[in-house]
Amino acid sequence: MEQSRSERSFWPFFAAVTVVVIILAAVRWSLAHPYGVHWDEAEYFNNVWIDLQRLYRGDILKLGGRILLQSYGMPPAYRLLALPFLALSGFHVTMARLVSLSGFGLSSWFIYLATRRVGSQVAGAFAVLIFSLSPEVVSASMFFGTDPPLYLATSAMLYYLLVHWSDPSERPGTWIGLGVAIGLGFWAKASFAAIALPVLAFGLVVDYRRERTIQS
Repeated sequence: MEQSRSERSFWPFFAAVTVVVIILAAVRWSLAHPYGVHWDEAEYFNNVWIDLQRLYRGDILKLGGRILLQSYGMPPAYRLLALPFLALSGFHVTMARLVSLSGFGLSSWFIYLATRRVGSQVAGAFAVLIFSLSPEVVSASMFFGTDPPLYLATSAMLYYLLVHWSDPSERPGTWIGLGVAIGLGFWAKASFAAIALPVLAFGLVVDYRRERTIQS
């Protein structure tokens, strides 16, 4: 029993340390590379820099129109998430990347909570390790771009759906969280639709069968 308790405590701690080490290493790398390292990231920096200048000038209507109407097929969640922090600190490459890394950290937390709800603490820790040690996830989260908001929206959506399925009581916080996650996802990347629509359709089927079971 003592060994089992020790294992349950060790793996979540190990997963948390892994995520923190990755974030610190990414920040150290960013400080050494204070510029867009590829074409996509340079474009993302340019977009949010223009947004920031319009915000400083007080051109709120132009800023809103540019974000909402002139995104040219590129969902604007990454800009909306970064803009408040850049407005406070001024434009800095590392600050923008910290927003992406924060999305990475929050995604890991939601993945842990979701997996723990249907499994155990150890299962949640291993789910976080699989996510956080994925080269594709780490490389996307190191840069300022559209992928970290997608990871955050997807993990939060799954967590709140699992909360609803495991506890069918009507809790406003669950529905608000689910709505924010879905809204963020559709504003993060167009590919979110391919994830969200099947999951939500499955959720409707689960709710329908549960209601039929209760009525019968």
